[in-house]
Amino acid sequence: MAKFCGACGTRNDDDNAVRCSNCGAFFTTATNSPNNGSGNYEEINFFNDYSGNTDDKGYGYNNAAANPQVNYQYIQGADKNNNSVGKIVKIVISLLLAAVLFLGCTVIYEYTGYRAVLNYFKRHFDDYDYAKIVNNYSMVVFETANPDNNYAELDKEAKDKLEGVFSYFDEELGGTNYDMKFKIVDNHIMSDDEYNDFMNDLDYDRKSEIIKDARIVDYKITASLDGKKSSANIELILTLEDENKWKIYSFDEK
Repeated sequence: MAKFCGACGTRNDDDNAVRCSNCGAFFTTATNSPNNGSGNYEEINFFNDYSGNTDDKGYGYNNAAANPQVNYQYIQGADKNNNSVGKIVKIVISLLLAAVLFLGCTVIYEYTGYRAVLNYFKRHFDDYDYAKIVNNYSMVVFETANPDNNYAELDKEAKDKLEGVFSYFDEELGGTNYDMKFKIVDNHIMSDDEYNDFMNDLDYDRKSEIIKDARIVDYKITASLDGKKSSANIELILTLEDENKWKIYSFDEK
């Protein structure tokens, strides 16, 4: 392999030569760069201050031979594999972050605000737990009910409503071990007319202090057992109350 003198630029075809055939400057062997961890550069030593001095054999020599200048030349493609791995890692990290963000947004969306109440209602309706449903009733419902019997009529009313739906499914499907799925078919904040009618029907002095807004949600509940299906429709009225918390005002089969 030919060498080029760093001092005068002359091509030297003898790759075993230690000096330039033209100016006598010493060659140094190209090596890997010092241990900088990258492995992507090669070290090229050259001399650039040939003094014109000669030794006793007539060969020129370079005063800078003992302290060669070092230049680092980037080797194209040497870090291709490293870059590929780095890109893959970045893509994986980005996908993980996107998944976490998506999951977080889903949780926030599904389990905050009025949707938290809907999930609460579905879970306890499916479990036939009418008492838990009553526990999340509107304050207006509690304050207009009879507290002397520990609101027993609220529990009985909720139980009767659940029993009506479950008895219907039992009869239609010929069994009780069925799966239920809830689908929202209507979900809207009450219009001004709906809200005014709703509030006018409430016989309670503090209703305007407690209720800030109201929402109607219609569910289609589909029960399935052994290939058979049956459905029922439930309308919920939710009310926005103190501390901006949604409550169940009522639920009725349509």
